[in-house]
This record gives sequence, C-alpha cells and structure tokens, in this order.
Amino acid sequence: MRKFLKVFIILVAVCFVLIGGRLYWMAQDEPALDYSLMTVELGSSDPEVNGYVRMQTLSDERELVGMEDYYEWMDGARAEWNFEAMAEAVEGNREWMDAMRACFQLDEFRVHENSDLVAFIPSIGGVRDYVQLRTFEAMLSGVNDSFSSELDQLLVLSNEVEIYAKSSGSLIHLLTSDAIAGIVQRELYALLEADLSVEDCRQFLEFFTLPEIWTDAGINAFRQEFWFSVYCLNLTRKDPNEFLGESAYMQKLFAQQPFLNLNRTKNIFYQVNYEIIAQLPKPVSERRYPYGDSIVEWIETPGFSRFLGRNPVGMIICAIVMPATEKVVEATDRVEMYGEQLRLAFALKAYYSEHGNLPESLDVLVPDYISEIPMDRFDGQAMRYDPDAGILYSVGNDFEDWGGSELPFEFQNEDIYAEDFAEKDVSEPTLALRFLPWFQVADEDEPAAE
Repeated sequence: MRKFLKVFIILVAVCFVLIGGRLYWMAQDEPALDYSLMTVELGSSDPEVNGYVRMQTLSDERELVGMEDYYEWMDGARAEWNFEAMAEAVEGNREWMDAMRACFQLDEFRVHENSDLVAFIPSIGGVRDYVQLRTFEAMLSGVNDSFSSELDQLLVLSNEVEIYAKSSGSLIHLLTSDAIAGIVQRELYALLEADLSVEDCRQFLEFFTLPEIWTDAGINAFRQEFWFSVYCLNLTRKDPNEFLGESAYMQKLFAQQPFLNLNRTKNIFYQVNYEIIAQLPKPVSERRYPYGDSIVEWIETPGFSRFLGRNPVGMIICAIVMPATEKVVEATDRVEMYGEQLRLAFALKAYYSEHGNLPESLDVLVPDYISEIPMDRFDGQAMRYDPDAGILYSVGNDFEDWGGSELPFEFQNEDIYAEDFAEKDVSEPTLALRFLPWFQVADEDEPAAE
C-alpha cells in the first residue's frame, strides 16, 4: 500500500510538472514582427487644418431637421417619391450641409494622429446623412432645373466621397465609403434615362474617377485596421471590463489573459492584413489567402486539442474577425465594379446619342469616348457587354459567364432597398443601358425630362 501511494504521488507530481510545463509553454510570447509596412500617414488633430477632424465634430453635434423617415420618401415608383419632403429637409439643414462641405475643401482631410477610439471610428451617421441630403439636393435640381445641373452636383459629391474614402480610416470607414458611394452611384445610374447631351456624358467620363481609388483605399484601410487591432489588444491589457462592456462572451474570452500572447496575436493580425493587402490589386479570381485559410482551418478543426497550442485565445479572436473582413472586401469589389460599369454606360450613351445605335463591340469606344475598356474586377477580363440585350455585366463571384443576370432590374421595381435585383446579383451583377427605348416605360405622372 505504501509503495502504491508512493507511485501515485510520483505520477501526480509528474502530471503537475507536465501540465505546468505545457501551460508555461503556451503562455510564452514571441518577438514582435517588423510592422513598418503597415505605416499610415496621419493628419493633424487641429480642426482648423484637418477637415476630417472638423467633420467628426459636426457629425457628433448634428441635430438634423426632418430626416427621421427619409427612406419612406422613396417608396414606390420614382414619380411617386416625396420630393416636397426632400426639399424641406435640404433647406432645413442647409447651414449644416454647407459646414460639412467646407470640411472637404480644407487642404488636409485625413484620419488624425490621436491614438484613441475617436480617431479610429468615424462618425458614420453624419457622413451618410450628408451624402443623402446632397443627393436629394441634386435630385431636386434635376426635377426643377435641369439634368445637367443634377449631374454637375453629383460629380462634386462623388469627388467628396473620394476624399473621404482616401482618408486612411479603418475597415468600418471603408465600409462607410462603400455605402455612400453606392448612394451617389445609384442616382447616377438613374441619370442614364435623362435627357443628357453628349457633352454632359463626356464631362461625366472626364470627372468621374471614383472607381480608380478603391484599391488604394482598401490597402490603407487594412493598414489602419491593423493598428486599430493593436490599440484594442493593448486596451484589454489595461482594463478589459471597461473596454469590452457588457459582452459576457468576450469578457470570458479575454479573461484568459495568460493564454493571450500579445505579440503573437499582433503578429497574426499583421500577417492576415498584410496577406489581404498583397492580394487586393489582383482580380478576385486570382487572390489566394493561405495564411488566412490556415486560421479558418484551425478554428474548424474538431476536438479540444487545437486549444492546447500557443495563443489559442489570439487565434479565436482573429477567426471571429475574419468573416467581417471578407464582407468588407466583397462590398468594395462590388462598388468598384459598379462604378466601372457606369463609366461604360455613359460612354455608350454618348455613342448612342451621336450614332442612333449601339456599337457591336466596346472596343469601338476607344479612344474617342473612353481611354480603355474597364476590367471586370472579378476575373480580370474586359467588362462583358451584350448590345442586343442592352446590358453590361460582370461574371461575379462564381467567375462564370452566364450572359447576364436573369433577375429583374432595380429601376423597374418599386422597392429600391430590396436585394434580389440584377444590379445586386452577386453571381452576375448586371446594369441596364436605361437610355434605350425598350427599358423606358411611359408614365403620365412622371416629370418630363428637361
């Protein structure tokens, strides 16, 4: 009995040593990598110098008039929209709109140098309200003045969206940029039906440069997102309860502080973000993410053994973030592709106005109407075009050419916020050449084109 007890004590001691050694090994951190490739140019924190800082203040302090239910103003067919409510909202918020516009006119417009959450997280609602109000203002100009005037205003607004998108914010900033670009581009798409001159179309092709900025905007966003992740990780060391708020799951996760290796986690975020940055300039079909895929594979591995490696908490955090990251990349690819389709559509409108028919090939447009045929963001080939159907389309995320979407077009339906439309078809996003007679439906109540 005494011998058995002795053996048992030895076995228990060995187990404690092995477990302790394993836990000690798991808790060991590693040196930080060289993060210099994630350097982001930051702006001044002075609102008199940096328009981004001033915009944040205006956004946070805004008290807008009559914008509570603005999405209801665009219910039904366009002829049924509540343009009177739009006009009241624009005039009621004129002073705030002008103050916001002045922000974009300063020499500097960039995320500022203060390393706090205010610097990283944009005032999303403010800039979206501003772009929506300016779009209403442009619409009213088309109704009451001329479509040429509406186009001019939308081009100014698209330039402001460019400035905002290039200001080096993090991923939430990039997603906001995608959203406000979508607001402007949707109204530009509607102008394809308007009575615009060839000179108007050429002006659009000269000044609409929004599709050109998304790769650089995405690269800067992922660089900034890395530093945002580092900032958040550092905050969890100081006071996880204050930083994580009432999220019981995240508090429990970050409570495992010994198994959250700070440098290892930073290095994981660095390698994930750097891999994405390296792939962003490529067509979607050619992008490869071996490091990111390995993390997904790790989190999907069944059993408890995966949690016995080094830095399991850091791996879990990264695995939680990655799906959201993929959604932002997808949204940015779509908004870029939509903008390129718009450029082609306006070039084709100019050609149609001068010749009375569509060209058999997009190559005919070069160089008289457009300098080059835009690339399909998804497979790197020229954008697809079907003159018989009067459509431009992309192969989408399945990389298969099906000849365009079979879904109905957004402008032919009353619910502009629905998703099941050809323009939003992820497998074959398709734009109609709305200036063609067969896309235009007569409506006695619709305001006549100027």
